[in-house]
Amino acid sequence: MSKPKMQVLAGLLLLVCSIPVSAGSLYVSDGSLFTVQVFNSTTGALTNSITLPGSGSAPSGIAVASDGSVYVADQANSVVDHFTAGGTFLSTFISSGLFAPTGMAFGPDGYLYVANQGVGNNSYISRFDSSGNPVDGTPFVPASTGLFDPGAIAFGPDGNLYIADSGNGAVDKVIRTTAAFSTLIPAGCPSTPFSIPEGVAFSNVSLYVSDEGSGCGGGGGPFGVYKYDTSGNLQSTFVATNVLSTPVDLAFGPNGNLFVTDGTPRVAEFDGTTGAYLTDFVPNGGSGGPVQDPTFLAFSSSAIPEPATFGFMALGLAGLLIRRRRK
Repeated sequence: MSKPKMQVLAGLLLLVCSIPVSAGSLYVSDGSLFTVQVFNSTTGALTNSITLPGSGSAPSGIAVASDGSVYVADQANSVVDHFTAGGTFLSTFISSGLFAPTGMAFGPDGYLYVANQGVGNNSYISRFDSSGNPVDGTPFVPASTGLFDPGAIAFGPDGNLYIADSGNGAVDKVIRTTAAFSTLIPAGCPSTPFSIPEGVAFSNVSLYVSDEGSGCGGGGGPFGVYKYDTSGNLQSTFVATNVLSTPVDLAFGPNGNLFVTDGTPRVAEFDGTTGAYLTDFVPNGGSGGPVQDPTFLAFSSSAIPEPATFGFMALGLAGLLIRRRRK
């Protein structure tokens, strides 16, 4: 390679390496602050508070799209609102067809799946296209399945939908391509250690379930996180019982560790391989703390360059090429 080419490439490499990168974010719904609290996903520092536009709003489920924008379910107003990654309100993305929405997730088909508590025990799950229109004439998972007060939902490595069926004390599985519904992990002690599953999340091929209830241990515990395979077989108690106090949702962060919203209140971090407690990523700050009643959580995609820097990179490359031509 000639010397001018080497100089251009070296200059371009230096330019790319010096581009400022925006840290990813952790979004946490708070049932007492009535906001979505936004934290730096590396440091845990509070960076923003998102207030939903509806009167008496109650943020619940959160889903982050591939473009970094954020969708938040408003359980009180039965809508889903759309925000930029920075928290600027864009639109009410779904304004009808919901009733007390809770967990949300984007499917492999690009649709947004929304769990609804419904009226009484008539819970259901609907899915919506990129314009916020319903994909199906009737709910994707209808109330006739017996679904009762779903919490979080998540897609597994098999492309199918998994549901924390909290009202039934079970975890359900739905084949995405056929909508076939089944109970993957049925309620019942002692074979099922949890009693009120609220969070479901995947890491590799394993399913993790958080228990907001007393499990099989009676009052006051055990409040564990349990690890299953996709056939519903218990692999381990991943987070030891009674380390958490009423855990709700859980998600694996960009560092591979497990993060759990807990009623202490805090967001606790655990080793993603062993389940060992590491730290309170968002600590309990008392009445003035950054979280008061943390429920659902979601991480943004991996960190990306700030938008303006793409223009600077192009200008820098042009400048290097011009310099090369002049030599």
